[in-house]
Formats: sequence, C-alpha cells, structure tokens
Amino acid sequence: MGATEPAARRTAPSLGEVVGRLIGEGRQLVADYAELTVLGWGSTKGTILDALKTLDAQGKKVNFLQCRLMKPFPADAVAAILRAAKRIVSVEENYSGQLAQLVQEQTGVMISERINKFDGRPFSEDEMTTALAKVYDGAKAEAVVTHVR
Repeated sequence: MGATEPAARRTAPSLGEVVGRLIGEGRQLVADYAELTVLGWGSTKGTILDALKTLDAQGKKVNFLQCRLMKPFPADAVAAILRAAKRIVSVEENYSGQLAQLVQEQTGVMISERINKFDGRPFSEDEMTTALAKVYDGAKAEAVVTHVR
C-alpha cells in the first residue's frame, strides 16, 4: 500500500484484534473453573461488570461475553467461547431475548436461560447481582421487573 492509500487501509488490524473487539472486552475468555458465563450486549455491560465484582467477592466465578457486533456476526469466535462454557445465561433489556436468538441462529449454541428486563428501565446493580446470583446458585433465570403495582 502506498502513500496515497487511505489511513484506514494502511493501519488495518489483524484478524485477532478485530475478533477481540467484535466479541467484547474484559472477561471474554471462558475459564475452566467458572460455573456460569453471562452473554450480553449494549448498555447492560456496565451493570454486568459491577455485578460480577460483587459475585467474585462472594467467591462466585462468572465469565462475561459482551457481543459488540451483530452483522457480520463473529459466529466462530462466539461459538468457541460458548461451547466451552458450563452454563450460559443471556442478559438483555428487551422482551424476546434478541441476542440469544441471534447467537442460537448463527452458532447453534442453545441459550435457554435468559434474564430479560423489558419495562423501559435499565438494570440496577442490585437487580443484576440478585438475578445472576440466583442463576449461579441453580435457580431458573427469570424476567426482572422494577415496579409492580
């Protein structure tokens, strides 16, 4: 590539760097000792990371996979991580579990445990910590509702 090439082409990242950015930052690798892997995307990231700090302090080892790109979906990288997971739970702020459905479609990995919140409010740290702790301890994942009248 010559000096007339756009800067984006001259500094193209390696495939490994691209995959790392596509599937997320932080706890994206599945460790053998983690009992649970959390799958998330978008605005749930901060709350999930805060909850994982609390769970880690309680001795609960949880992995986190943050998907950042939906198209083209990094199916091979996501599938490799999720197939190595002992248990998977998706955390989403929508009714139908859109990411879980996309992952199932693209990778063939079934995600039956889903913590969804769809009342228009974001997860609080307490809600996230409680929901993940319950799933970690063996309870079935369930929708989170902020206000019930």
